[in-house]
Amino acid sequence: MLVVRHFHSTGRKFCSIPFSQLFQQRRSLESQISTTLGSCNSIHEIKQVHAHLLRIGLEHSSLVITKLIRMLTKLEIPMDSYPSLLFNQVQNPTSFIWTALIRGYSLQGLASESFLMYKRMRRDGVRPTSFTFSALFKACDVVDAAFGRQLHAHVVCIGGFESDLHVCNTLIDMYVNCGSIECGRRLFDDMPVRDVISWTSMILVCLMGLRDKDTVVCTAMLTGYVQNGKPGEALELFKSIMMKDSVVKVDEVALVGAISACAQLGGSESANWIRNIADKEGFDSAENVVVGSALIDMYSKCGSVEEAYRIFQGMIERNVFSYTAMITGFAMHGRAESAVELFYDMLETDVKPNEVTFIGVLSACSHAGMVKVGKEIFERMQKEFGVTPSADHYTCIVDMLGRCGYLEEALELVQRMPVKPHGGIWGALLGACKIHKNVEIAEIAAGHLFELEPDNVGNFVVLSNIYSSVGRLDDVLRIRNSMRRKQLTKNPGCSWLET
Repeated sequence: MLVVRHFHSTGRKFCSIPFSQLFQQRRSLESQISTTLGSCNSIHEIKQVHAHLLRIGLEHSSLVITKLIRMLTKLEIPMDSYPSLLFNQVQNPTSFIWTALIRGYSLQGLASESFLMYKRMRRDGVRPTSFTFSALFKACDVVDAAFGRQLHAHVVCIGGFESDLHVCNTLIDMYVNCGSIECGRRLFDDMPVRDVISWTSMILVCLMGLRDKDTVVCTAMLTGYVQNGKPGEALELFKSIMMKDSVVKVDEVALVGAISACAQLGGSESANWIRNIADKEGFDSAENVVVGSALIDMYSKCGSVEEAYRIFQGMIERNVFSYTAMITGFAMHGRAESAVELFYDMLETDVKPNEVTFIGVLSACSHAGMVKVGKEIFERMQKEFGVTPSADHYTCIVDMLGRCGYLEEALELVQRMPVKPHGGIWGALLGACKIHKNVEIAEIAAGHLFELEPDNVGNFVVLSNIYSSVGRLDDVLRIRNSMRRKQLTKNPGCSWLET
């Protein structure tokens, strides 16, 4: 076993450490420094980390130098300055370091410098990676297809990348951006494996060849993606169209589809991006009630209810969708009084609430424990506005009564309601039983849930927790054994962070 001898830090005696252990320690340190670099927000912070690298002897680490260059690129530091100095200090740059620099030049629109660095890389005998070619193909977007075809030929000559999905996707995107639709189509047809990015690029190719129906087709595709829970794909298509001088014209419906996709993603960055697009395309939220309503819904779902309310206040005209989006936004952010107040303000106008409006305001009453107000609104919904309560409306009332401790009344309502209760209603009642430790009604609710949702592990867990809260450990064990027989396991919790 290879060992390394060095002075002990205290007794100044030689001691032996296996080389593998030192290697692992170095890798661990490199990983920690890379993580630290990932959290840097300024050039000053990056320089501090770089100074630390020099002190500990990691200034030539491929992993760390690659991360340094990528972070400098992210901060939009000119590649000819600090990043190039870093690169030139490395004696034998790896393909990852070369690629990081090429990618930086490409993202900064310096296509010729990207190609020059690639020539140097090949002259030094360094084999490129799939990410190297991806960066180069993106640089071709700002030049022309001739450079792209030369690189494509180089990919074939080098070998090993013709079937790489990542390389093929960026190649198709490059050909589309440069207007070489036929080349992109031939490449797509020859691909052995395709993913959603490949298909999205190909859809764009088809759209670019359309004339009269291009906007209709584009809108249909966007709507299809959104309705099927694929917001990322919807935005990918929308961004691709916006980035090029396409014959497809962005209309109100397509824009609302993209806004809905951003709402599903829930990120503030994408929300602000699509709003800027709306402004640039002439869809002012103050004047366009459809776009304004969609933006209110989006900002509410992205956590910016104050921004949603600013848009609402600035609207010249408001309809039922505007009011409903704002009321629902207040409700989901725990601002029940604001939701109810806006609901009553709405009743003072000519705008009449619809089924969704009542779900929003009743949900607000439920979470705030406003039983009296909730009952009054529920009664007016039927008598004054002629809205027949659905199972979702009853869910709000059952949840409201249950949260406030009126469990018997909630159960009685469920048993006599004219519509068949679904899992959401019984789930609301079971959740209320957990709050108030009511085992008797919990068993009734759970019994119905086990029939309606036999594979929903959450129902078993809630009932088990209710038993545990009152000390009925035998019943806890019985529920857990039942879960094992059904092979149900509790799903780990998770959360989303925008990066």
